[in-house]
Amino acid sequence: MRYPDDHKAQTRQRIIDEASRRFRSEGVEATGLQTLMKALGLTHGGFYAHFKSKEELVEIALQAASDQLAEVAGETFREPNALANFIDDYLSEQHRDHPERGC
Repeated sequence: MRYPDDHKAQTRQRIIDEASRRFRSEGVEATGLQTLMKALGLTHGGFYAHFKSKEELVEIALQAASDQLAEVAGETFREPNALANFIDDYLSEQHRDHPERGC
C-alpha cells in the first residue's frame, strides 16, 4: 500500500506534537522514545527515519512549544485588559492541572 506524499511529514509532526506535550507534562528525561512511539502506534526504530537523536527532537519540540506560546501571547495581548486576563488564565486551576498544555 502506497502512502500519500505528505505521510512522512504528517508522521513527523505527530511525533513532535506528542513529544512536546509529554516533555511539558512528564519532563524530557522521563519521556522515553519507545513509550512515545508506542503511544503513536509507531515502532521505536521508526523514530530514526524522522530524527537523528532524541536531542534533535527535544530541540524541535521545545521550539514548536515556544512558537505556539508566542502565537497565543500575541493574540492575547491585543485585547483590552489583556494582562489581567493572562494572569487569571495562568493562575487558574485549569492551567495548573494541565502542564502538558504549556506554562
